[in-house]
Amino acid sequence: MSQQPTGPEEKPEEKKIIVDEDWKAQVEAEKGSALTPREGEVVAERKAAARAWLDTYAPERAIVAVQPRLPAAVQELEGEQREYLADLATRATDQAPPNGEQWQALIFTVAGDQGLPNGRAFAALYAAFLGRANGPRAGWLLASLDPGFVITRLREAAMAGAPA
Repeated sequence: MSQQPTGPEEKPEEKKIIVDEDWKAQVEAEKGSALTPREGEVVAERKAAARAWLDTYAPERAIVAVQPRLPAAVQELEGEQREYLADLATRATDQAPPNGEQWQALIFTVAGDQGLPNGRAFAALYAAFLGRANGPRAGWLLASLDPGFVITRLREAAMAGAPA
């Protein structure tokens, strides 16, 4: 007997997956042009299939859940990681990266400018948004979220655990 998937209202808040509902605009931004009607249908089908898999079969490690509140993991960040997040917030505010590719480039540029190894830069981002040490391609993750939320979270994480 298979277990029936539970509705989103039954999942604990920390497992809630935050997704920008305007998925069509996100896909069009990544594509660089409007979707054809057939492309829109294909994306909708893939989105539905991914949601069904996540709700029914996905192991915990496969679920990427942006935390609604600042994760406790940011308390463990070192000073150079907090500085990185603050600088990334400032530059993202100035540059407003419109898609995952540009976010990814900005992430690498800021890390390189600060001499922060890429692994430590990404670990800081994943701690700030996911509360864990790893995750999907960070640029595309950030591009999928509300820009105001991203900037606010980066600044909050940069201040967390900072010496008074």
